[in-house]
Amino acid sequence: MTKKYRAALIGLGNIAWKYDRDNCDNEITTHMEAYLNSDDVEVVGGFDPCEDARNEFSKKYQVKAFDSIEELIEEKVDILSICSPSKFHYDHLKRALSSDIKMVWLEKPPVENITEFKEMVSLIGDTKVNVNYMRRHHPFFKKIREITKNKNYGVLQSCEVSFSKGFLTNGSHMVDLIAFIVDEKVSIDFSNITKDGSSGVGVGKTKTGTSVLIKGSDVPYHYLESIFVFEKGRIVVKNGGKEWIEEERIENADYPGTFSLKQKYTESFEQNLGFIKEGLDDLIQNFEQKRDSDLSFVKFENTLKLISELIGE
Repeated sequence: MTKKYRAALIGLGNIAWKYDRDNCDNEITTHMEAYLNSDDVEVVGGFDPCEDARNEFSKKYQVKAFDSIEELIEEKVDILSICSPSKFHYDHLKRALSSDIKMVWLEKPPVENITEFKEMVSLIGDTKVNVNYMRRHHPFFKKIREITKNKNYGVLQSCEVSFSKGFLTNGSHMVDLIAFIVDEKVSIDFSNITKDGSSGVGVGKTKTGTSVLIKGSDVPYHYLESIFVFEKGRIVVKNGGKEWIEEERIENADYPGTFSLKQKYTESFEQNLGFIKEGLDDLIQNFEQKRDSDLSFVKFENTLKLISELIGE
């Protein structure tokens, strides 16, 4: 069966395909597996400057691997995954936008500063570019965004996120989640983090006064947690997005005239947290429907401003 779109990958490392190399539970955690599980896409090639990476990829998938991006693009590519290290995203995206490629699936962070972001926005034209901040697909965080917007528990007073594995790895996701959920300008002081970005604290406020606290710990295990405090309740998302705890304000029976929190609802999320196949589907729908979604490159200005502050640009 002839497929509608021809895909290729720049950068043949973990997020491109290696996370799924020994995957035995059928979860899709890489660009390549998302493509292989799509009825609309065939993969026609990959690029990596490392010969061993090219050989390993070609042997695994029986797909051509090139040592030149120009040769790769000549394969009449419709969708290009940019999975290279973040310092190369600007150059690789610029090359993609100067070609006839219809769609670009870009790893996070999309570029390294707000100047690069604005330049790329001016060059995008009709090309659809999505960023793989896949936690924007998580139903828990979508729900918190709606609760915040609709003020179900009143005004959001504070949000606190904590994580391991560094500010530019997991921290980048958490910075984006804050920008996504509050959907307004956020300013954060990152001066109290370590030089290598492994740990520390960022403190700030949104334009309307919501307090923001970002905490990174240099510990030998993976964790992501977030707490959202509203006037009339609190929501905690634990274990990287697998546990939801919702509490509501009630009158304190022991101390009349005061209030406390009571657990209202809990939920566990048992599905794969990768959401990477959803990211591909979203990109294709954006192209076919000529729309922009929450994952479109142009929607990440607030996130890029925070990342620029984080890395001191």
